[in-house]
Amino acid sequence: MTHHCTRCGVTVSAHGRRCTDCTRTPTNPSTWVMDAACIGQDPALFFPVGCDDNAQAQITEAKAICRTCPVTTECAAWALANRERAGIWGGIDEHERERAWRHKKTTTP
Repeated sequence: MTHHCTRCGVTVSAHGRRCTDCTRTPTNPSTWVMDAACIGQDPALFFPVGCDDNAQAQITEAKAICRTCPVTTECAAWALANRERAGIWGGIDEHERERAWRHKKTTTP
């Protein structure tokens, strides 16, 4: 019996598996970005401006979408690895990423 990649359709060894090219890796967004819950959403939602109540509501809404996303881990890892300065990525905002970078600096020998 022939099995196909659940993403691109190429022949794979087992049912329900992805081919090597389609395996999700944080370093290669092309393997996971189309599975993101934010696809089809207004990109501006994920890039709030300011700190007022409207921006906070936008952050809350964006993070709620991220909580439903099957690729949150890959997205957050990509943003951290690429030092993405702006926006909500993988459910974390720029302030949370900055704290993670600072923490890594203080804990890395």
